[in-house]
Amino acid sequence: MKKQMPYAQTVKEILKTLAVSPENGLSLDTVRERKERYGLNDLPHKPPRSFVSLVFDQFNNAFSYLLVIAAFLKLFIEGYRDALFIFIVVIVSAIVSAFQEGRASKILEKLRSFVRTECVVLRDGHKYVINQTELVPGDIIILLEGNRIPADARLIESSLFKVDESALTGESTLVLKNATSIIDHEVPLFDQKNMVFMGTTVMMGHAKAVVVATGMDTQLGTLHAPLSRPEMDMPLKRDLKKLSKFLLIAACSITLFFIIIGYLVGKDINELIFTMTSLLVSIVPQSIPIVSTIIMAQNAFRMAQVNVLVKKLQAIDALGRVQVLVVDKTGTLTKNEQIITTILTDDTTYRITGSGYQSAGEIWDESTKIIRPSTDSQLHQSAIGAALLDSSEITIDQATEHASVRGEPLQAALGVFAAKAGINKAEVQKMYDKLDEIPFDTTTRLHLALFQKGTEVPFLFALGAPEAIEKLCSPHDTGKKEGSSRLLAEGYRVLALALREAPGETTITGIQKGFTCLGLFGMSDTLRSDAAEAISDIKKLGVHVVVATGDHPITAFHVAQQIGLNQPLEAIVEGKHLSALSDTELQNTSVLARVTPQDKLSIVERYHQAGFIVGMTGDGVNDVPALALSEVGIALGRMGTDFAKEAANIILLDDALSTIKQGILLGRHAFAVMRRVLLFVLATSGGEVFTLAFALFLNLPLPLLATQILWIHMLTDGLLDIALGMEPPDYEELQKPIATQAVVDRSLARIFILTSLPIALATLSLFWWFWWYSGEGLIKARTVALTVLAMCQWWNAWNCRSEKKSLFALRFFGNRWLLILTGLVAAAQYAAISWKPLQNMLSTTSLSWSEIGLCFSVSTTVLVVDELRKFFTRIE
Repeated sequence: MKKQMPYAQTVKEILKTLAVSPENGLSLDTVRERKERYGLNDLPHKPPRSFVSLVFDQFNNAFSYLLVIAAFLKLFIEGYRDALFIFIVVIVSAIVSAFQEGRASKILEKLRSFVRTECVVLRDGHKYVINQTELVPGDIIILLEGNRIPADARLIESSLFKVDESALTGESTLVLKNATSIIDHEVPLFDQKNMVFMGTTVMMGHAKAVVVATGMDTQLGTLHAPLSRPEMDMPLKRDLKKLSKFLLIAACSITLFFIIIGYLVGKDINELIFTMTSLLVSIVPQSIPIVSTIIMAQNAFRMAQVNVLVKKLQAIDALGRVQVLVVDKTGTLTKNEQIITTILTDDTTYRITGSGYQSAGEIWDESTKIIRPSTDSQLHQSAIGAALLDSSEITIDQATEHASVRGEPLQAALGVFAAKAGINKAEVQKMYDKLDEIPFDTTTRLHLALFQKGTEVPFLFALGAPEAIEKLCSPHDTGKKEGSSRLLAEGYRVLALALREAPGETTITGIQKGFTCLGLFGMSDTLRSDAAEAISDIKKLGVHVVVATGDHPITAFHVAQQIGLNQPLEAIVEGKHLSALSDTELQNTSVLARVTPQDKLSIVERYHQAGFIVGMTGDGVNDVPALALSEVGIALGRMGTDFAKEAANIILLDDALSTIKQGILLGRHAFAVMRRVLLFVLATSGGEVFTLAFALFLNLPLPLLATQILWIHMLTDGLLDIALGMEPPDYEELQKPIATQAVVDRSLARIFILTSLPIALATLSLFWWFWWYSGEGLIKARTVALTVLAMCQWWNAWNCRSEKKSLFALRFFGNRWLLILTGLVAAAQYAAISWKPLQNMLSTTSLSWSEIGLCFSVSTTVLVVDELRKFFTRIE
């Protein structure tokens, strides 16, 4: 144990270490010196980059290079209209990406604003109110109820001092602090009871403390550091970057190679360059940015219909690919509302139903019968005592059913129990006068309150830890010890309530025995009604769910049991042991307890390093680093803090975990559709490339002219890829775990070859037949080649509706857009070979119906080959 850790030192030791007097504080000269050494007590701030510079940065990638090259080539070949469209697509994509990149700076600024406050400091024997940024290590600060703590500090005096540390730990229970507490071993911040931390809030009592850390050295500062890193690219963006680099090299290499081969075999160099340049334009998937936006926007709209807000469109695709989902407990699996769910009296164990702080609920006995509290005197007295000891106020938003508590959450739980027992708190508190009260004290671990009803004998309630209450009770009244152990083993927080008459007493003069224990209260955070089913559904989709909580392992164990994560208690890993786990051990772990914000971030990073795509759910400031640096950050819309919602890219507007399953399914749909669109676009281009390649190697005339390639590219690629993007979800197929995590992989490459080659062979064979064997002439042969190539691509579009299912197993009218646009494209193609203006522009001639029928028959080879591929894939 390092002795210099502030929580391990006595008050005298820490004051000596920091060279400060608790009565006078630091001198102003010392403050100036330390300010120069340590700097301002603030989180670092860089001036935000201008939006224009962020936009220009977006052009520095291979995909943008491809599109810009294509735009200039189109400008050279076809004129300004198509080129202008491509430039618009590139610019709009850059603006959207720049807007999203600016999110990190917004999160950082919110975090900085969160900690800014004023505080009372003691310097040169005088009290000053200063801005928190002016604090230095060694400053003596005065902390009062309602204050936001301005720096990490060691308590030197405290009185009934309770702090809300949920900003750091995510746990809602108020933490009782004690200046005299000494810890002689290394502990996480949860257990540093003599320390207070920047950004947390004083909820009760007052204290004096000495500042031990400021700025980036504070616990909150450690949350800031990860947010300064560059934002991680989404999986789709990473895939498209890889693909675009490959296509940039491949397209330029193929074009140059074809020009050289063509020149060597005696082709006209001008026609060759013009045709190959057109081929280069067709290879570049110019429609992908706009089609991917359409696909993601369509699924974002579907998710909005189930109250899921998507802030970043590519997060939909990432959600579909998620392999690991890290789930925060408090506020996510549970409602962050501690309530009494079990009561043990002398005779009976009672179960209390209801949800959170809602007063609706019933009391059941062991035989599962609803009972009235008046039938059990101890239960009835417990309910009256609960009402009298509750000084909190609960406000419930009727629209969202979200409860907020003013006061001590523990007391709110007492009031809710009293209401369920039929006790009207307001009426009872009017009937009984409170004569005296001693709030909860860490030494005695008791809360005492003396009441009197009219002229009746006063009575004293004692609420506290079961072992403290046991010492107050008569020797024969110790039978609840076993019950307390059982409740603790079941993951409950346990309190005991006792009562004794206090004749003639008007003040609480001391702690005396003679109490009667009325009952034991078992308290737990309310599990969300949809949590267990939602986690089960997510697991069925093949996603590994990890619960990461700041709670005690026993509490984490029982929550995990309730949601179907059956990990043994001894296998639950505490955050302090996380670094000792191997990657394999971590991946086999489903529940982690006592984790800090840094631990959550470490979990996400280690899964990233192992190659997993990670989603993270959270609602508090402590979740922000992990939310920001996971591929999919999911925040709660009602319970979540502004910081969590800013850091996340998906927000559950109604906090319903069940919508995550729907989001995963729609994400998988977007992923599958994106693969199929890419397959269609690449196979179409591949068919054209192989057609020209075979023609050059066989020393045939070019089967397609530049204008014909551009016609196919504009008409077929430009419309049918959009239609494919409109394919409705196949929810039965989406339930299965996805077989690949990449948009383009080996399986897609195999399909590309098995599709491109039949297209090329069908096109080239009919071209050769009409040009050489039938002697119909080059114009007729090219018209046939253009027609069969177009028809092959229509079949390819229909094949791409599913990677595995037979086309005949899909609903014919399932994708009306594809049906309509195929008809439109077919009509346009007929016009291209029969309407004189288009014939002149494209160098085509009329075909007879028998010749069109022949083209159609030969083009079906694309359908047959793909149906055979799908058949053997299904068998495998």
